[in-house]
Amino acid sequence: MRLADFIETNIAEIVAQAEGFAKTMGPAAQRLDGEALRDHIPDMLDVIVADLRTPQTSDQAKIKSEGKFAPASDATRTAAQTHAGTRALQGFDVVQLVSEYRVLRATVLRLWTEENSDTASSANEIQRFNEGVDQAIAESVGFFAAEMERWRNVFLGILGHELRGPLSAILLATEVIGGMSMDTPIAKNVARIVDGGERMRALLDDLLDFNRASFGLGILIDRKPTNLALTRCNSQPRSRKLIDMRDLVLDIHLAARGPQDSQWESRRPVVANTLVTAARARVQ
Repeated sequence: MRLADFIETNIAEIVAQAEGFAKTMGPAAQRLDGEALRDHIPDMLDVIVADLRTPQTSDQAKIKSEGKFAPASDATRTAAQTHAGTRALQGFDVVQLVSEYRVLRATVLRLWTEENSDTASSANEIQRFNEGVDQAIAESVGFFAAEMERWRNVFLGILGHELRGPLSAILLATEVIGGMSMDTPIAKNVARIVDGGERMRALLDDLLDFNRASFGLGILIDRKPTNLALTRCNSQPRSRKLIDMRDLVLDIHLAARGPQDSQWESRRPVVANTLVTAARARVQ
């Protein structure tokens, strides 16, 4: 029996064994019923059967082996991609996802070889079947990774927005305290808190910029007339406390000559981060 015919005839048993394995894959699988465990496995087998019955040239085989073969389906998502998306929602990880394909491949070949003794004539069919499974794996893993990246970016965006509220409250309360009459040491500490809070706010802005970029929206650049020497001086207080704790000497020379006024994105803490890195490395 040809492999395509065998899969079509025995699809119920193949899917049952794949379902049985899926049920063993941790807590995420144990709460699922049979239909959820099977998911799109029957559809993926149908795609493989159709591929096995489609004539293929050696050039097409080479292209497919290099992962450049376009899916035959015109749907927005292939069965393998939909299966990957469902497994991601169900809490499976990528290792468990790939394990399903490994078991599916082994199950089909084991059951078929038990009934088919003509191994010489079946070599090409096994190769074509492996190509079909590999194509499904590539589609699944690619879509799974893209979905996880998308969810991560959504989470980062939510996190950045949610943290701004509490941080703004802290800064507001600190500014109120800073406006009261108090000793100089206390005022200095309040100023440090405000400065640290403003830097945290800038970091959250950077996080939101990164989030925007990940969705193809670009990064907001706020270019303003800025003096590099002034930026250098304003960055020193951020690193001054760490420098004092390390008993270091801060001696900064701006190597640039000529006019230092231009259009710069002054919010980016390049200078301050450089000073802190130097202080941590005990550079004098």
